[in-house]
Amino acid sequence: MRGLQLVRGLVLFLVALSNHGSVFSKQVQTLRLLRLRGIPTRKLADYGLELELELELELELELELELEQEFARDTDNCWRSYDQDVRPTRAPPDVVEVHFIAILSHIVEVDAKKQILTANLWLHMMWYDPRLEWNKADYGNVTNLVVPDERVWKPDVVLYQNADSAFDGWAKMHVLITNDGTVVWEHPAIVMSACEMDVSAFPFDSQVCTLTFGPWVQDATEVLMISDSAASNLKHFSANVGASGWDVLSLNARDQKVSYDGVYWGTTPKNFSETDITIHLRRKPTFYVFNLLLPCVLLAVMMAATFLLPIDNGEKVSFGVSILLALVVFQLLMVQLLPESESLPWIGKFVIIAMVLMAASLAISTIVINVCSRATGPGKRPLGPWTRRIFLRYMSKILLMGDLSQEDQPYSLIDGRNNVCGEQVPMASKTVQSFVLLPGGSDDDKKEDNAAATEMLDIMRGIKKGLDSLLIYYEEKEKVEGIESDWKLLAKVLDRICLLLYLVGASTCLLAFYFSSTVITPDI
Repeated sequence: MRGLQLVRGLVLFLVALSNHGSVFSKQVQTLRLLRLRGIPTRKLADYGLELELELELELELELELELEQEFARDTDNCWRSYDQDVRPTRAPPDVVEVHFIAILSHIVEVDAKKQILTANLWLHMMWYDPRLEWNKADYGNVTNLVVPDERVWKPDVVLYQNADSAFDGWAKMHVLITNDGTVVWEHPAIVMSACEMDVSAFPFDSQVCTLTFGPWVQDATEVLMISDSAASNLKHFSANVGASGWDVLSLNARDQKVSYDGVYWGTTPKNFSETDITIHLRRKPTFYVFNLLLPCVLLAVMMAATFLLPIDNGEKVSFGVSILLALVVFQLLMVQLLPESESLPWIGKFVIIAMVLMAASLAISTIVINVCSRATGPGKRPLGPWTRRIFLRYMSKILLMGDLSQEDQPYSLIDGRNNVCGEQVPMASKTVQSFVLLPGGSDDDKKEDNAAATEMLDIMRGIKKGLDSLLIYYEEKEKVEGIESDWKLLAKVLDRICLLLYLVGASTCLLAFYFSSTVITPDI
């Protein structure tokens, strides 16, 4: 029974050998292998099932080895006549169609400062090479072959926006060749591409980066790029790998022919076939909102609080300078993050406007404090009538501060010499000659009375002179204090104007920043 099974297995194995198309006789191969094992063929039935299975396996391995050696010899003969520097066409005028697919694996880095996009792409190219066709029946039904890519012709496809200074061509890979002449080249590559970025809506901006692949030397009459938009997708995209601060919204592929004026082929332009891979990115703003935007807004609010401090307080200037320095630090941080381009982000404009307004307020405060410090000095000039009327009457009313001009009240609380604090003071208006002596009495009494009256009048004159000096002193003092008060009121009005301008400018900038972040969307 075992002998019949073994013979039946050998027959089936020989049939399988016939399907492989070996050049040797199947019977001869079987007998040769049996002799190598030292097994007499006439006693084949005396061996067990294990030997049968082992023998079948060894026969199959030896046969496959013979087939591979035969195929290798035939393949070597084919490669001797193959020239990988010649385009694979049946006739020179024919065009080689290169089917190109780019699959985005993940975004490695987006360098907005240098405007460089680094991405991991799976590149796939496929073309037809008639010189690599073979009849699979002649080569043991072998339908495909994997060889190093330097042994076959490859299109000189490069990335036009390449920004990698260390790039020296694609890495050495293998290609898959099928028996119908189709060559498949697949390569995972990390590409660095220049990408022009518009950061005007930072950190709520979206960017569109275009990666152009195409032949560098061979024009559209020799190599034609054909992309597959359906295959170039985000199916294998890993959002949590690499630059996690960006969302990839879409990836599209488009073919086009672009005319270039050559240097070496004269003035006649040549058309080159290109494939544009467009990647639409959107920045994740959470990180920048909490670490950059909110601190700037808080500093802007604190800047508004500086206008509430007393105008003649030196701490107002020091507090404003501290906030101004903090804004300068944030401005330097944004300079390190953003590219050197003409488009300035709204957050940068907001910081600059806030800095300008604060600097103007500090300048005005410094001038006012300097003026107020010299208000008590000699030669202090009062406010002009137009200045008093415009700022202390009209502008103060517009700013809801009331009428600060006080034009109906004089500087001095003393009106002439008979009005002190609004009350009439009777003054002596008669001289000593106007005194009338009463009749009667002796001459000595009259002389004594006249002497007493004269002495009293002298005392009254001294008192009047002292009061006049005191009134003049207080009148001058009140006049100076009135001038100081006017300058301080003018400073308050100017400070309130600066506060209003600051609030209007900051609010306008914030609203424009908000609407620009929601409206600006680059075209895909």
